Amino acid sequence: MNEEWKALILDHYKHPRFYGPKEDFAFASEQHNRTCGDHVKVFASLEGKFSQWSFVGAGCSLCLASASLMMELLQNQTKDAVEAIRDENRSMWDGGIDFETASRPLWQALDGLRQYPVRSRCVKLAWQALDEILVSWNSLDISIA
Repeated sequence: MNEEWKALILDHYKHPRFYGPKEDFAFASEQHNRTCGDHVKVFASLEGKFSQWSFVGAGCSLCLASASLMMELLQNQTKDAVEAIRDENRSMWDGGIDFETASRPLWQALDGLRQYPVRSRCVKLAWQALDEILVSWNSLDISIA
């Protein structure tokens, strides 16, 4: 991982974006990494056709920075856009992203962590919460897209 990406992760760890519980959330998911003690809780609220997101948690720099970076991507997005972001993240972890044409430079920052499976669990924690929220969202058939 190059110095630019390290600085980005450190900045999001020290100054997380959209940190704090939402009072009027439609969905929430809490995830724990029992191996290291990381935990995050992700909140989603629906405002018109757009979603608002926040999180709380405690853990290592990779866990909290990943959650903060995810929050920036998800803010004010439609359900379809949120699902597309989730799918891009999955493709990145599977090695299916072409970084020359990737729409989000963030994937390059996280890609360097794929070679460290133990650390990747920290990075994926908030994304697992997003998966659970999307399952709930889809099961209720609430469409804001």
